[in-house]
Amino acid sequence: MGKIYIQKEVTPPLSQMIKSFWLIDKQEDVTIQKEKVIPDGYPELIFHSGNPYKTNINGVWKLQNQNLIAGQIKNYFFLKNTGKSKVFAIKFQPWALTELFDIEMFQLTDEVIEFPPRLLKTLKPIKEIAVSSLSFDEKVKKIGNWFIEVISMRHLKPSKGQKAVEFIIENKGRLDLKDVRNEIDINERKGRKKSGSGFR
Repeated sequence: MGKIYIQKEVTPPLSQMIKSFWLIDKQEDVTIQKEKVIPDGYPELIFHSGNPYKTNINGVWKLQNQNLIAGQIKNYFFLKNTGKSKVFAIKFQPWALTELFDIEMFQLTDEVIEFPPRLLKTLKPIKEIAVSSLSFDEKVKKIGNWFIEVISMRHLKPSKGQKAVEFIIENKGRLDLKDVRNEIDINERKGRKKSGSGFR
């Protein structure tokens, strides 16, 4: 078996917070390969159930943990497997981690980090599904239902930050900040909080 890659886009109401799910399965071919990754601006939760990867974002190779938050990476970076690969991941909308888990995204710029303890506790049911022997479609269904319930329970509605990001995406980034402020009526620094300890 070669490398299997599957991706599935989502539909409303889940698409309010999640863009897609994806999976990599490379169980038999353990050739060590370096890959160049072009970031797309979407943060991710990544669950490894195979051998971990090494990542090189800032010029230094680091061994990844099994459960990861990938923030918004500004430049391309490199990944390298260390053996058999089995990865399940959730690609979120740019605003979702803040809305769902109160994570201040500026802290995650150019960062791929291990889940902080409080988030790992919250996501325990998701982790168990992500690393289970269920099929990709079954994982997507169960995890999707979990997030739909969270969205419904919290009565999450589009924030000004979400509307601003959607406006930027719709216009493919060809905007001045004043265009965004005029359209959304938002201050460019609105929503950024100062935090002593952060979420880590």
